[in-house]
Amino acid sequence: KRLKDIERLIKQPIPPLSIDLKESPPSEDQPTPEPAPRQNQSAPAPGPAKKDKGTDERKRRRPRRRKPNQSSLGQPKKADAKRKPRRRKPKKVSQGG
Repeated sequence: KRLKDIERLIKQPIPPLSIDLKESPPSEDQPTPEPAPRQNQSAPAPGPAKKDKGTDERKRRRPRRRKPNQSSLGQPKKADAKRKPRRRKPKKVSQGG
């Protein structure tokens, strides 16, 4: 498992280098269409790295969005006010009934 994790970390930085090395030979050889599809496959490797950053940004944005929603006295509050009573009413009715 450790080797796989290390290999994944190494593969992420390596893709750019491997692509550069692959691009030079393909330019001389005719099989240029092969390197193109290979780049697409290598894309998933750097992809996760971007997703990690995206999750951090999303987590940071979520709290920011919640604060403005609570502070703003507009639709967001009405939606929350409606959702809360709707959920509480059925519960109280089920308990009281």
